[in-house]
Amino acid sequence: MEEKIKSILCEMQNIEPENITLKTNLIRDIEMSSVEVMNLCGVLEEEYAIEILDEDLITIQTVEDLINYVGQKMEEKV
Repeated sequence: MEEKIKSILCEMQNIEPENITLKTNLIRDIEMSSVEVMNLCGVLEEEYAIEILDEDLITIQTVEDLINYVGQKMEEKV
């Protein structure tokens, strides 16, 4: 899942995978706008058949936060 999420992020932002780490901040480090973060969440919702709540978006700041959140949502589905 981690590699898939990184791959989606790299494709959407047109950046190289080696520029992404778990600690990469979506807004500060790769300069995603709030609209881009929402678009990313939409793609992840489709990819993993989960719902990312708007109020949870403020807690998702790094790639690691995003991976952990998606993982948690996937566990809740089971």
